[in-house]
Amino acid sequence: MTAARFKPTRAGIINLWDYFDEEFAFGDGRLALRGHNGSGKTKALEVLFPFVLDGGLDARRLDPFSGENRTMKANLLYRGQDAEHGYVWMEFGRRAEPAGPQEPGRQQETVTLVIGLTAHKNWERARPSFFITTQRMGIGFGLLSADSRPLTAKQLAAILGRDASFGDRRGAYQDAVDTRLFGLGRERYTQLLDLLIALRRPLLAKDLDPVKVSGTLSAGLSPVDEDLVEQAARDFENLAAVQKQYDDLAAADAAVRAFLTQYTAYLRAHTRHQVDQVTARAAAAASHVGAIITAVHHAAAAGRQEQQAKEAGESARISVDTFQARLSALKDRDAYKDHEKLALRRSQLEQDRIRLAHDQQRLALARANVDSLQREADAVASRRRVDDHQVIGLGAARASLELGELPHLADTEELPHPRGGQREGLEQAAGAQRLADGPGLDAQILLHRRLGIDRDREQAIGELHLLERLT
Repeated sequence: MTAARFKPTRAGIINLWDYFDEEFAFGDGRLALRGHNGSGKTKALEVLFPFVLDGGLDARRLDPFSGENRTMKANLLYRGQDAEHGYVWMEFGRRAEPAGPQEPGRQQETVTLVIGLTAHKNWERARPSFFITTQRMGIGFGLLSADSRPLTAKQLAAILGRDASFGDRRGAYQDAVDTRLFGLGRERYTQLLDLLIALRRPLLAKDLDPVKVSGTLSAGLSPVDEDLVEQAARDFENLAAVQKQYDDLAAADAAVRAFLTQYTAYLRAHTRHQVDQVTARAAAAASHVGAIITAVHHAAAAGRQEQQAKEAGESARISVDTFQARLSALKDRDAYKDHEKLALRRSQLEQDRIRLAHDQQRLALARANVDSLQREADAVASRRRVDDHQVIGLGAARASLELGELPHLADTEELPHPRGGQREGLEQAAGAQRLADGPGLDAQILLHRRLGIDRDREQAIGELHLLERLT
């Protein structure tokens, strides 16, 4: 896409003739100046256009009437000053082209042309200084100092930078303007300036003379290249061939359009069939993707189970190693080595258990025997008390016999009547009284019997205690 052309947007005059600080705004690259005679319309045109493009101080190029009285020195020293500074400037702008469909537009690109003018009454002509910058007048920079006096060339160069200043080199300034705004080249750019000066003449349309207009355009425009003229002549000669070729192309276009009508229907049907197949394949692919995802999940679960199995196997291996170590340690002990002794000890313990069972049976029998002996002992104790009673009676009878004072047998009836064995013992005691030669025999028998009973009782108690210790 061809880039948009630069168009003038603003222009200004500072401290020149009757203009102290004047700014003109263009509309779509156009400027209309209206006013009565002597209001400065021609002067503005004289010092602005095409002066800002040309930079030439020749009075005949400045004056629209091609006179020699309107010098730039006179414009500066209009009020009779000894020296003065002034500026003319013009701003060009264009809308930058978008880089692509995603970037609908960019900010405006601007180029500002500034020509500084210095005049002194002792100088033959004014001295220019040329500047080109991308900054905007009144926004990026200004041409008046704080006390509303025009800046000197050095001050402006310090503000805009060295790259923006061209000094008084008019040729370098024209080349830079052509490069930044037009891109025509030195020769064509010079022809453009000449054409602008020619068309700037006042009253050009009054009493319009075609010969004069042709002469003006011929003076302002360069001649057409001969090669281009010959090419145009050949094109006119080949116009019939071109017309035939156009007709053929038109027929071919009609045939192609008719073919496209049918072929489009075919393509639509074919495309619909292909889309249906793609849809079916997409559904199958989605099913396969689901199966793959399920398989991946199963594989992941199997992987986790495998990992767990590996960990369990490793744990089991460690446990086996641990138990193997413990088994080796147990085998190294003397107790394991004395396994036969353990077997013998086990048989001994089994025999001890059997003996213990027999001893428990014996204990039960002994306890029963002890109970029987206890009962017998109780009976013996009862008889012993009776015997003790009899012994006491026998002792008394013996004493009586020794003293010859045996009471009359009838008196014995007053004594208590013994029961069972007591009566028998009394009868024996009575017989003993009658036998004077053996008065202590019965007492000795009774004492022997008593000692035997005590021995049996102590033996039974000893066996009972022994059996309790064994159990």
